[in-house]
Amino acid sequence: ASDVYKRQNVTSPEPDLWRITSTEVNDVSELPRQCKNGMVVKVVNSSESQEDDFYLKFVGNNGADGPGKWEETLRPSSPGDDVHYQIHPGTLPVIIQRQQDSSGNVVFNVSKPLRQDGTVAWEDRQVGDDTTNDFPTFRGRKISQTFFHRNRLGFLCEDNIILSQADEIYNFFNNTALVVSGNDPIDITSSSTQPTKFIDCIETNTGLLIFGETQQFMLHTDSDSLTPDTAKLSNISTYRYSPQTTPISLGTTVGFLDTAGSFSRFFEMFDIKREVEPQIVDVTKVVSKLLPSGTDILSISRENNTIFFAERGEYLSLIHI
Repeated sequence: ASDVYKRQNVTSPEPDLWRITSTEVNDVSELPRQCKNGMVVKVVNSSESQEDDFYLKFVGNNGADGPGKWEETLRPSSPGDDVHYQIHPGTLPVIIQRQQDSSGNVVFNVSKPLRQDGTVAWEDRQVGDDTTNDFPTFRGRKISQTFFHRNRLGFLCEDNIILSQADEIYNFFNNTALVVSGNDPIDITSSSTQPTKFIDCIETNTGLLIFGETQQFMLHTDSDSLTPDTAKLSNISTYRYSPQTTPISLGTTVGFLDTAGSFSRFFEMFDIKREVEPQIVDVTKVVSKLLPSGTDILSISRENNTIFFAERGEYLSLIHI
């Protein structure tokens, strides 16, 4: 029985009729048109870089060996190598929907994003590996804010801003490792000489205005579409911002609160552009001691032209705008 596993030499009078394919090739032209169903090979384009490598899996007609086609796929796992391809849905934001029950009472339904078939809507990584199709940078870190911008779902995470694919808000992976598409997710890290932690954001007609504790940034594009190649993150101002409150829209301007000093100050930002710094006015300058430093609730009533400032359980102040 041991003779069965001895190495055998195979010869053929017509060597052009067959081709031996290993698990790595240098060019897709080396791949056969007929192969074992499910076989995965690595296409190594350049020996100097791994970023242009990709993986193909043979899909036989009707799931059988023989004729078929090659499709891009994930890097296969090897012994002792655990290949991760999905983000745990239990660590991602949930959906809160305001609904009415059968009695007409208002209820709030909290659930994970689901498809019509009942499965979790967050998309798994379908192709590539950690080099060619890496996980978004919010993996293993705390998300500070969730938002929608340009038909993309976005997260603020420390000094990163991450947006999903366009039109596929639950997909934060590339569909292919071969080319960069305009629909691919966007993942940008801020560039600053100071420590930056993104807290909140508000959408303007110029772009997405992002607030850090000591700086403000603008996510924008000089093109008609927001893509990984055209997206820009620019530092537009360096005012302090209170992370306990949220920035508010005053119609055509944006307001935010600073509680770093002995008293809180309310700023109004206007003339927000990509090319120049915005104009900022200290609205509370004439009443510099009106708002205590513990102010942590900020709201607006545009119908009454009034801004409400409050300290939880202690204090309420109004400013007419």
